[in-house]
Amino acid sequence: MNLALPNEVLRYLNVGLLCVQDQAKDRPTMSEVVSMLTNETMVLPAPKQPAFFINNIISEVPENKFEIFSANNVTISKMEGR
Repeated sequence: MNLALPNEVLRYLNVGLLCVQDQAKDRPTMSEVVSMLTNETMVLPAPKQPAFFINNIISEVPENKFEIFSANNVTISKMEGR
């Protein structure tokens, strides 16, 4: 089994984050992705902050918090774990 070195893992994560940038113009093409993954000396750009992220961890959610599932009453979803 071939284990990735910590620097390789960070490189893969960086490329992955670049591939999911909010703006399409900020995402690399597939040929650029291949180059980024095969050329270890290539300096990668830093990904921008995600368009959406959750800044805090919810430890407890009151049961009544999920009674209203839609702000505009168009969709109804039931919050359940799998």
